[in-house]
Amino acid sequence: MEWQPIETAPKDGTPVLAITAGKDRDATIAYYQDDKYAKKPRPYWQRVSFFNSVLQCRSCPPTHW
Repeated sequence: MEWQPIETAPKDGTPVLAITAGKDRDATIAYYQDDKYAKKPRPYWQRVSFFNSVLQCRSCPPTHW
């Protein structure tokens, strides 16, 4: 299989292997966060870092999965 555009990734919170944008283009586990409980929802991708911390990907969202 080949990398697919991130627009085709599941948006139900399912973790996927993704490539992040930016100069490093890291492969990471990411999942879509719909932010539906916020006063002003702004959906975004979150990724899991090396030490199991969760990082928002608003400034460098994944491009492929």
